[in-house]
Amino acid sequence: MRRLLLIIALFMAATAAAADNAVLASRASRAFDNREWASAFAIYTLISTDTPDAVEPYSRSIVAVWMQPDTAQIGPRVEAALSHGIVLDSLLRQIETEAFALGDAEIYKGILHTTAEALPFLRRPVDKALLSFYTTRADGPNMVKYARIMLAGRPDDIAAMQALAKGYLLAGDTSAAKTAYSDLLVASPRDYDALVALATITMPADPEAAHALIRRALAIKPSPYLEGLLKDSKKK
Repeated sequence: MRRLLLIIALFMAATAAAADNAVLASRASRAFDNREWASAFAIYTLISTDTPDAVEPYSRSIVAVWMQPDTAQIGPRVEAALSHGIVLDSLLRQIETEAFALGDAEIYKGILHTTAEALPFLRRPVDKALLSFYTTRADGPNMVKYARIMLAGRPDDIAAMQALAKGYLLAGDTSAAKTAYSDLLVASPRDYDALVALATITMPADPEAAHALIRRALAIKPSPYLEGLLKDSKKK
């Protein structure tokens, strides 16, 4: 009988706790949706204490901090998430999702910069996230900046080499783009996009070199467009 009463008591306590958590989550969501940032930060911080392995309370509390004048708590909130086993990439993706839902990608960019300044040991993964952010936005100069930062630490980073070449092209520096694509093809000879881009850049000054690049690209992936381009350029 005592055991049954104990089980009933534990069940009732768990049910009450779950109900309290649901009420708290509802209050937090309402505050966030209404842009009551101080309240949202306080409640989501409390929720993250009770459920330390959940990503959303951390991401939303971090966004709520950014939306206030004092952003000093961003670093500690990121550290708290990491200390409870939250993967940085998962946290950043959720912050990005929240920022886009609010209609302002600059929130995400600002949080990334602030995190890198507050937590220097996260500089490289945050720089990688910034490179991805600027690549998504086709921001050539910043793609070049952050690709070069990534390559300074790891010269064989293919993704950074791709971003560097494309960044130069978007920034209008064709000469630098040509060099970057050439370097990329040394490291990754079967990079289809690099072959096509370099062929396009090379075509006006050196059609034969461009033709060789197009043939390499066609060997990787047939393309009526490239086949037509090769035929048309040979007729000229």
